[in-house]
Amino acid sequence: MARAILRLTRLDERIAPSTVATATPITPPIAPAVVVSRPSQPSSISAPTPAPVPAPVLAHPVAGMGTGKYICSLTAGGVPTGFHFVGMMDTKGMGRVMVQASIYGVGFRSTPAAGRIVLSNAKGSVTLEVIAGPQPRLSRLPDWFRYKVSKATGAYKNMTDSGTLRLTRFIDAVPMINGIRYAETGKFRLII
Repeated sequence: MARAILRLTRLDERIAPSTVATATPITPPIAPAVVVSRPSQPSSISAPTPAPVPAPVLAHPVAGMGTGKYICSLTAGGVPTGFHFVGMMDTKGMGRVMVQASIYGVGFRSTPAAGRIVLSNAKGSVTLEVIAGPQPRLSRLPDWFRYKVSKATGAYKNMTDSGTLRLTRFIDAVPMINGIRYAETGKFRLII
């Protein structure tokens, strides 16, 4: 097999013509002609004043938003699965409440993540059973869950409710609290 011999040849200096993008002139759009008609006689009917848009109404008694901190102390196959949440929340039907939750991921099983959230204050407590949609094994904890009131005490003993909630985790870079290393730590936001 013959080898090709490569040679380098020095080129003289060259001037490369520069290119400048020419600006395309922008012509303003032509506004359509406005035709104003005046009634022959003044009208005593004035246009109605639009009503102010009301603030959205939270329909569920436990509807609201809360924040707090969480830890994960259990893993399965390297995936965090055992979560414990503590925080505060403002709800429609209960006012300001403490949030305590324990939710477990799927681990090695192909079942939905599930757990319990307890909302409590001086007037009583409401326990929500939560369950996520179907997930394959070793899936991370999802954000969306369905919930149903399973127990209520005190002033809330007759409360019933069900719906969906979103539990968003904001994971710490280093999962350590007071010198103890966890599988995962961070802050959370709960929206019902």
